[in-house]
Amino acid sequence: MLEDISTSLRIISQTINDNQKNPYLIKSWDADDLYSKLAGLSDDVAEIWIKCITHLQTYAWRMHANDCIKRGCPGDCGYDEARLFFHPKQAEYIAWNGDESWVITGNRWGKTDALVFRAVCQANGYNPLTNELYPTPQNIWIVGLDFPMVRDILVPKFKKQMPELGMKWSEDIDLWNFNKTDLIAKLFNKSEVGFKSADSGIEKFRGAGKDLICFDEEPPKEVYSEASIRVEAGRNLLIRGSMTPDPFKGLTWTYKDILKNTQRQADPANLRIWTGATTDNPGLSDNIIRRLKSNMETWEQEVRIFGNYAMGLGRCAFNQDGLLRLRDNAREPLEIRKISDSANLYIYEERLNDVGYCIGIDTAEGLEHGAAVLAHARPDVREAARRGDGEARGGAHEGGDDDARERVQARGPPPYASR
Repeated sequence: MLEDISTSLRIISQTINDNQKNPYLIKSWDADDLYSKLAGLSDDVAEIWIKCITHLQTYAWRMHANDCIKRGCPGDCGYDEARLFFHPKQAEYIAWNGDESWVITGNRWGKTDALVFRAVCQANGYNPLTNELYPTPQNIWIVGLDFPMVRDILVPKFKKQMPELGMKWSEDIDLWNFNKTDLIAKLFNKSEVGFKSADSGIEKFRGAGKDLICFDEEPPKEVYSEASIRVEAGRNLLIRGSMTPDPFKGLTWTYKDILKNTQRQADPANLRIWTGATTDNPGLSDNIIRRLKSNMETWEQEVRIFGNYAMGLGRCAFNQDGLLRLRDNAREPLEIRKISDSANLYIYEERLNDVGYCIGIDTAEGLEHGAAVLAHARPDVREAARRGDGEARGGAHEGGDDDARERVQARGPPPYASR
């Protein structure tokens, strides 16, 4: 057994350092590199560091028999050769060193696994795909949408990928109360990985600078903006995101600001995007994918399987080409007014003087759908004349009862408005 382990480690190490077998290789180690790194570590820390590197290498690279042809085989079927555990797009994402990158894909693509593994590599100071050593300590946030997601998905994945050796938690993980405190993993090399909930509000995202912030699923825009300025003096902040578009929210802020931001993507070091479908995951059989599709309507497959943003659900006045033109020409509002605790009014055109405006709500309109609706504002001179007062002039008259206004859910600016 020990001989098999020794053979596996030797083959994995050779594979990592062979750019013919490892297309992600950036750094080949030599004796001077290792001596320089180890010279700055105490004997006990150096031992933990070497074991952590070994753990990351054997997690990312799995041993196979030469004749293994099973699609999605997780490894350990033989001791002939080492193969990368992650599929190619996952591997590119994990190996990428640009300032910001996102994977926007269908469900079950493996996006959270890739995101968390990059955080684990960064925290330990070593990437087993590129063979790079990162400076430590690293200060990292992993952000989920809410507490159940952090507790049930992100923390278990982190524990599975992270070497337990030389790590301790800031709280008793079994009794952890997220409402009272963030959960922080503290590593042997003084790196810290904090788990945060996006629904806790932007106040929880203020404070000291970070080296890496990982968003699992699309956070509120204000949380993303607040977190993105957590730059430590003299260091570079990396941002990594992974998400599947929400089929019931339509064109959310990431569509234009991330996916279609051609200005930033012109420099891949500034922003790089990977898109993908559930079918990219070799661990899912054709039978599983067919079963997943069978439970979804065509429009839902576009989102959950193929990772596209949903638009135009139900009966729609526009054909597909028209919808695409409207989506790609979506623009930001000139002004946003809060009209109730649960509703905003988005103004897209300059107001006309001496004209009254009636605000009506049509929940069937707009490219966004679900709880988000479009508010129409149209000039109504007759209304201004009938009222005969100054309230209607150049302002907005909020038509309808209070309950109707409360139903105007504003989860993001609609792509257009008519006057």
